[in-house]
Amino acid sequence: MEAHDKAMLLMDPISETQLALNGYLKQTGTTALDSAAREEVLSAVTTLTKADNAMMDWMKGFEMPAENEKKEVAMAYLAEEKKKIETVYTEMQAAVELGKRVKEKYAPKP
Repeated sequence: MEAHDKAMLLMDPISETQLALNGYLKQTGTTALDSAAREEVLSAVTTLTKADNAMMDWMKGFEMPAENEKKEVAMAYLAEEKKKIETVYTEMQAAVELGKRVKEKYAPKP
């Protein structure tokens, strides 16, 4: 499924953005985030985590129809799974965009 392949390409950006944002949360001293910024970063991390979990859950639940499955049953199942993965992809895409915006907003200044 094309949506699955596109969603898989977002797995690394999700992980990389989560790692960077979690690093921001560990900053101390003059580079530490204020409470409002911490909340925004935590919210973005949560959104990224939910998107990642949605993909993992979809992959765990997906099974190719058996070869002896009736064609119309198999096609209906695959159509439903296509809708699900397209929803997951949209969620992942939005999470990556949010994460990148928050990452840029709170990136440590040199």
